[in-house]
Amino acid sequence: MHRTVVRVFLHVFFGVAILLGPGCSSGRGARDGQRSTTYSWVWIVTGPNDGATTGAARTEAFQGHFANMKRMARDRQLLVAGPFGEPRAQRNHRGMFLLNTADEQTARAIASSDPTGRAGIFLFDIEPFVTNDAIDRLNDMHEKAVVESGIEAPPPGFHCRSYILVSHEDAAHAHTMLAHEHVLFDGILGRGANRRYLACLDATSKDDVMPLLSEQGREAWTIMAWYATEEIVRLRR
Repeated sequence: MHRTVVRVFLHVFFGVAILLGPGCSSGRGARDGQRSTTYSWVWIVTGPNDGATTGAARTEAFQGHFANMKRMARDRQLLVAGPFGEPRAQRNHRGMFLLNTADEQTARAIASSDPTGRAGIFLFDIEPFVTNDAIDRLNDMHEKAVVESGIEAPPPGFHCRSYILVSHEDAAHAHTMLAHEHVLFDGILGRGANRRYLACLDATSKDDVMPLLSEQGREAWTIMAWYATEEIVRLRR
């Protein structure tokens, strides 16, 4: 999986930047009979020093960013990551990490090890993400696909594709408003009054996703373009 996250961010962030609660069940479980798992969803957002960090300092920070992601994935701390395109939930959203811990302090310590965070290029907003989907399988699934491709030095973004993430404030019922056969993983994001349903859909654009949403109340959905490993398509198979 470390190849996945590094290639994805190299493909989008590096190219653009150098020149870019436990016990709750998810809305719809894909693994019947399996317990929900709580992870930490990290929103990577634009930091206060993004525009001011240029030249060699920016290059060094991003080289450290990718090396640190590689380490996090190798240590099984980082399960999946990817940059956002347009549309996005908020203008300052750059990408996301999904970390293999339910503890926010632990997640913040892991995220804070990132050199771009220490440089103030990025900041990290952390929320719990509860899901029944076996997202922890993506590491091995992606590595197997890369090996089977026979390509010794895959280019940035290899075996990755576009997806659409959607979220809705009705955490309890939003899953009933989707065409379920197009949901690749889903769960509950956030805590308390900020809990909302989130799903990754097998779609590549806003136009693709609109027919998958119930016509009534479509405007209540937040739609996010996202880029990540192709193995997400096979996660529920």
